Amino acid sequence: MKLFCPKCNTQVLGKDINVSENIGVCPSCHELFRLNEVIDQDLVTVAEKLLRKPPAGILVEQNAEQTIVSVPTRAIYSIFLIPFVVAWSSMPCFAFFQIITGRTQGAGFMLVFLTPFVIAAIAIWTYALFSLLGKVEIVFNKTGQSSIFIGINKIGLRHSVNWKKVKKITRVNHFDFRTHGFNRMRNEIKIEGEKIINIPLNAFNETKSNFLLAVVNYCKYKAK
Repeated sequence: MKLFCPKCNTQVLGKDINVSENIGVCPSCHELFRLNEVIDQDLVTVAEKLLRKPPAGILVEQNAEQTIVSVPTRAIYSIFLIPFVVAWSSMPCFAFFQIITGRTQGAGFMLVFLTPFVIAAIAIWTYALFSLLGKVEIVFNKTGQSSIFIGINKIGLRHSVNWKKVKKITRVNHFDFRTHGFNRMRNEIKIEGEKIINIPLNAFNETKSNFLLAVVNYCKYKAK
């Protein structure tokens, strides 16, 4: 791991780093900084190599003005998820048909009862389609302005990013206990700047996940 001072770009060696306290000090200008706010030069070097020769299926377009990186999901397991989603969706659809045609009593109660199933069906369909057809696209301008798109084709969320104001980039990969009572695996890249942006990684394999992590670190480093 190679760390450089965020102020004067001098390499900071192990004797000037306190990992337990998350603090480093520059031997040249004596700048005190937090380790998690400094980019590892090794990650930047890896990213530059990957951008020149990206993994299979990843599209990289570079010119003098900007770099566009498109990482599709295409998770193989999503093919097997589709039949389950169809079967799950058929239950509320059939029940709604029964209500509309007047073949069931207590329509109001049935609508309330079916609401959680409908919400779950929408969530599962969204996840399944993103796993099969989704992408993460990063457009990086060398002025430091950039955008991150997460979605399917043109449908999704597009975040504007000022990399010069990004303080911390981390990969979160653990179980997180949610208030609604079940464990959910959090596997994402967390970018903390003017706002927090989470790039979900559940639908990506490890090669694509590591590629995305290297690219966002590269964007922050180049925007100095």
